Formats: sequence, C-alpha cells, structure tokens
Amino acid sequence: MRSPNSEQALVGWAEYSLERFRVLGLWLRSSDRGKATLLRVQAEGTPHGTPQREELLRHAAEADPEQRGIWGELGIAQAEIGKRTEAEASLKTARERQPEASFDFEIGGLDHGSARQLD
Repeated sequence: MRSPNSEQALVGWAEYSLERFRVLGLWLRSSDRGKATLLRVQAEGTPHGTPQREELLRHAAEADPEQRGIWGELGIAQAEIGKRTEAEASLKTARERQPEASFDFEIGGLDHGSARQLD
C-alpha cells in the first residue's frame, strides 16, 4: 500500500482535481448565469478603473441581469472610467432591481473613486 504522501498519490490527486475543475468550468459556461458568474469573478481580478473591468461587468450584467449587486458594481466601474451617463443609468437600474438594498451610490462621490454607503 502506498503512502497518501507518495508522489504517485499526489500526481493522481492533482489530475483528479484538474479534471474536476475543468468539468466545473464547462458546467458554468453552459448557462448564462454561469457565464455571468465567471465574468464577474474575472472582473474581480482586473484592476479597478480600467475599461477591461467595466467591459467584463457589462457582459456579466447582460448575461444575467438578475445577479445581486451586478448593476451597482457596473455603475461604479463605469464611473471610475468617466462614463458618467452610463453609470447613472446602471445605478438607476440597481436601485430599481434592488429597492430593498440598504445602500445607494452617489455619482459625485464616485468621481473621486469612492462610493458612499448610506444606511
């Protein structure tokens, strides 16, 4: 019997894990909701204030417009790159889709790269 720390056991575990990750990725990409989630995760790894981040969030919102918080995130990303009109529209959509949320964003505050949280 081999030790669980043997090289063969570790290679087998790595192969299993990679295959599981691949299958999970395929499953996520097979639905709009999954695609939107992947795009949003990718946006998290993209620097704030960049057009790439705004584009990823915009595609995520288009793929699954019912995601919790996506419109607020998109509005912030748009404001950070100077798309004020688009940001206002996205934040308006955020307020309409989630009126129960305890926060609101002010475009004026976003011009300086921050969001003000209101409770």
